[in-house]
Amino acid sequence: INTHHRSELSVQPLLDDDELQEILEMLDETDSETEEGLAQTAQDNSVPPFEFIEPLSSVQLTLDLAQYYLDTGNYDSAKRLAQEVIEGDGSDEQKAFAQSILDRLP
Repeated sequence: INTHHRSELSVQPLLDDDELQEILEMLDETDSETEEGLAQTAQDNSVPPFEFIEPLSSVQLTLDLAQYYLDTGNYDSAKRLAQEVIEGDGSDEQKAFAQSILDRLP
């Protein structure tokens, strides 16, 4: 008797090709804007370097992506990311926002 079974897992991508392309295009636009901002800052010595850049919060990025998924109807991914924030290191405000995403799921 063979006691070893290989389970068949169904893996669904978090993003379809169109969504991935849209995000990549937004990142390209952001890169261009950042490069322009850095070039302007280099020319303008009155602004200390990098003070205009806000630190990125991985929790905030997760919330933004969860909101995007909610808005585009990708409810499973929105739920997973919102739960990740609630169970993780988010601030009380971020956890409340994550809960509001869960509350708006159909």
